[in-house]
Amino acid sequence: MRRLALTLTLLTIPCVLAAQENGIFIYAVSPSGLPTSGAPVTILGENLATTCILPCPTTVTFDGVELEVARSTMNELIFTAPPHAPGNAAFVIRRGDGITRTLTLRYLGTIDEQYEKVLLPIWTEQTPGAFGSQWVNELALHNSGATTVNVGHAICHAVCPPVFPFTTPVSPGETVRNPDIRRNKAGEPPGRLIYFTANGAPAMHASLKLRDHVRDPLFAGTEIPVVREKDFFTTTIHIVDVGIDPRYRQALRVYEVDGAARVEFAVRLYELGGAAPIAETRLVTNGTSVELTESPGYAQILNLSSAFPETRSAGRIRIEIEPREPGTRFWAFLSVTHIETQRVTPILPH
Repeated sequence: MRRLALTLTLLTIPCVLAAQENGIFIYAVSPSGLPTSGAPVTILGENLATTCILPCPTTVTFDGVELEVARSTMNELIFTAPPHAPGNAAFVIRRGDGITRTLTLRYLGTIDEQYEKVLLPIWTEQTPGAFGSQWVNELALHNSGATTVNVGHAICHAVCPPVFPFTTPVSPGETVRNPDIRRNKAGEPPGRLIYFTANGAPAMHASLKLRDHVRDPLFAGTEIPVVREKDFFTTTIHIVDVGIDPRYRQALRVYEVDGAARVEFAVRLYELGGAAPIAETRLVTNGTSVELTESPGYAQILNLSSAFPETRSAGRIRIEIEPREPGTRFWAFLSVTHIETQRVTPILPH
């Protein structure tokens, strides 16, 4: 009996050592939002399970209760989330070797079901820039469907109806340029959240352009993505192949879209072919914690090469952005501005 016990102990040690070297990595979570009635959740990643001599399945717990796991492999985990009130909820993934990872998922309430949340990364008043530039942005919305879509938050200029949010309609076949949505002032974070009524939202098309008003004849402007709810990220993202050149300013912009009071992100910079980061930092966004908020949480690094001089010798880098809590909904991009001409190129995440 003593010999058998010793043999089992020796056989399980490699499993524990492997776990210490290989944490749980989450790359994708579906769906990004849960109904209050609960639903199956699929997680894709690495090291979601481990191999042991004895059975050691991966478990998922919520409020101390172990949930049903329908599938568990190294790269996929499927479990059923229980009913829950609207808001964020924490699920604890535990491998058989004791390694854990907390995943935050959002249960959607009535407001979430009525509106689609949309991020305008830059929506500002005319803003002065370097070399006499004057930055303006223009938004065009087109409704290709058969249902009128209401867009909020609109500005109420006269007698305001007792509704929230106040919206402006876009009729079937109509195109609206620069809807009456409050723009951020100079010095405020640049992003704004708008809302489409869910019934008809899939037929809404949007174009957002940023241009230098002073150089209109020379430059037609830059298309800035209008980020739909399905395009929000919840796990680590990568911005690949960023050139570091003193002629350009590279501004990293991170948006948390649910108005959480405080969210932390890890930012790691790598040489293009490197495995270890050459620089790393953290960014913290601060939101308003208001339902249907107009203002996303926001953080930025205004110039990567100035903030991290070690990137200059790399020439080209890639950027990794990881929310501290998986399940945090966010988006990010890099705006690269040529210092002399003030032309802007957005580099998007993957």
